[in-house]
Amino acid sequence: MKSIKLHLGCDLYYKAIEIGKLSGPEDFFNKFKNSDLILVNFMNMSDEDAYKLLLEANTELILDHYKNTNGNIEEANRLIQQFADLYSGKIINFRGSRHYDK
Repeated sequence: MKSIKLHLGCDLYYKAIEIGKLSGPEDFFNKFKNSDLILVNFMNMSDEDAYKLLLEANTELILDHYKNTNGNIEEANRLIQQFADLYSGKIINFRGSRHYDK
């Protein structure tokens, strides 16, 4: 009789467990509070440095979007501040620009 392996995640999920970045499904779901946050850091940089770069990229994208749509830079700056608060740990309930509530 063939053995059936239960596949709960992708190869990267299992690699995170193998190298000690995750301990299993419960750990994964405890860390997964927001899809705009780093769940498992596989980079050779700190989370803080990664979030700094993400904020820089999101700032450029948001400013470009608002400059080329409604021009409301105040609104753009509020959205950028929410990303900054998310990345610094001040808030976790912000769900990114896709779910942005003015």
